[in-house]
Amino acid sequence: MIGARAMHDLSGREYLQAMIDGRLPPAPIGGLMAMTAVSVGEGTVEFRCQPDG
Repeated sequence: MIGARAMHDLSGREYLQAMIDGRLPPAPIGGLMAMTAVSVGEGTVEFRCQPDG
């Protein structure tokens, strides 16, 4: 619930950057899909993943 509490104090961009920096835990779906946010910009987020079957 750390991530949910932080949502109230951060903008969306700040929240995503905190996940990338390791200050907040990643979204649980990232583990299911082997997906990681790697950069965030003005109106953009870049994710990386390893496609599989």
